[in-house]
Amino acid sequence: MMRRPLALLVVAMGVTACARAPSIRVAPDFGAPRDGVFYGPEPVVTSPDDELLPSIAMRQGEVAYAAKSAGNLDIFVRPVLGGAPQRLTTSPTDDTDPTFSPEGTVIAWVSQAEDIKGDVWLMSAAGGAQRRLTGPETADRAPAWSADGTALYFTARAPGRGKERIDVITLADGARRTVLENAWDAAPSPDGRFLFYVTLDGAQRSRIFALRLRDGKRVATTDGAYVEALPRVLVTPQGLRLVFVRFVDDANDDGRANADDVPSLWSVLVDESLFDGAAAQVATPLTAGDAGEIFVAVAGNWLAYTTQAGQDLEIYALPLSGVIATTATADAVLAAARA
Repeated sequence: MMRRPLALLVVAMGVTACARAPSIRVAPDFGAPRDGVFYGPEPVVTSPDDELLPSIAMRQGEVAYAAKSAGNLDIFVRPVLGGAPQRLTTSPTDDTDPTFSPEGTVIAWVSQAEDIKGDVWLMSAAGGAQRRLTGPETADRAPAWSADGTALYFTARAPGRGKERIDVITLADGARRTVLENAWDAAPSPDGRFLFYVTLDGAQRSRIFALRLRDGKRVATTDGAYVEALPRVLVTPQGLRLVFVRFVDDANDDGRANADDVPSLWSVLVDESLFDGAAAQVATPLTAGDAGEIFVAVAGNWLAYTTQAGQDLEIYALPLSGVIATTATADAVLAAARA
């Protein structure tokens, strides 16, 4: 059973009034929150083997993911609400990082089939028309679609260089350029205005920043209190919302909270006033970090993520608000914290 740390419950009191994001065609049934407060995670993809790195096609109601198959990772697709999985790749090397195009008809992913360092590939959502998009000059990972679906951002590292960068490649002509040096994990905003990414801040801590695409201005989007990673962004009635990973607790007792510790999911609203000097809003926790919640995918008013289940990695879902219901009153949250 998921523990309910007091810090999680108290911070969540500040977000219970948030409105829901626009609904989508398919979503898991989360039922009523227990005691009017807690949502339990719903399984999306589970089996005796590892499943990780979900991506959601909202219109089609499908989830793409990487799963262990014959000793390596392959890309699979299955309906969000259950059904037989379809294996899309069969290479004896690893296939990872699947991501649906904005229309849900194409999947970009990372394959080691022709380059052990990893290249970005494309295929139809049914697995056909597979083609290599990037070559062996860099080690590539974490592809992310532009808002209009005409280009892919991805993290690249040249051989012999320790630092990663973010490149973008145009699908129509294959033109490629570097967007940001010393940056990784690109997340374009669905409105096409910003590119969110991770880089080191002045304290040498991984932190999420935003690049405004119209003028190239950059700004931190969080308070930088903890090590951060893997941003995802969606449009809500309140504005752009980031969902991302933080490493908050020093789980291994080495005196530092960093990427060697257990991850949890967090969220923060991002306003363009940040570019005029406004302070970043306070991020709120979505999960407690009990099972190491990571690799999140956002899908309208819910999210899917990878978590530890016994000895395996599996994919679960929660409402966008996380384990605390938006309808929970302050008294109910406090009562749950004391229970």
